[in-house]
Amino acid sequence: MSIAFSHPPHPAELQGKEPPISSLNVTTVQRNPHDVPAFDSKSLTHPSVPVLYLPPLLSSLPDKYPSEAIPIEHPPLVTETRLPDIDPASLSLHKALHHFKPIDADYVSKPYGEAFNWSQLVLPEDEEREWYCVVFRSKRKPGSDGGG
Repeated sequence: MSIAFSHPPHPAELQGKEPPISSLNVTTVQRNPHDVPAFDSKSLTHPSVPVLYLPPLLSSLPDKYPSEAIPIEHPPLVTETRLPDIDPASLSLHKALHHFKPIDADYVSKPYGEAFNWSQLVLPEDEEREWYCVVFRSKRKPGSDGGG
């Protein structure tokens, strides 16, 4: 399964058009940004609130490796280009990350050790390796192009 998403238009492209959603006074309903959003014909063309969707993204494996079963609940997105090769430990991590997800919708306010299903990730002990997680927690400055 592969889904493609495009980036939003640059603010300069919106000049002279309807005001951006972020400038409207609306009440935002909290939703899990990892859940695929659902739209109807009206909400797709004239959304009442901004929709944030943060899908997981994994590099596609080299052609010589068979495709993995993709979880139905939180399917990861994959790149169109493929890795040229992958070592066994990295392949095990790749497979495990298909099942990586936040514990609950409150994950953004929790420490990373408590926010995700780390204990459910299974890696072979004989493929021991040190892994590093690069984490970003950003907040947009009020009035910036991104709103809120």
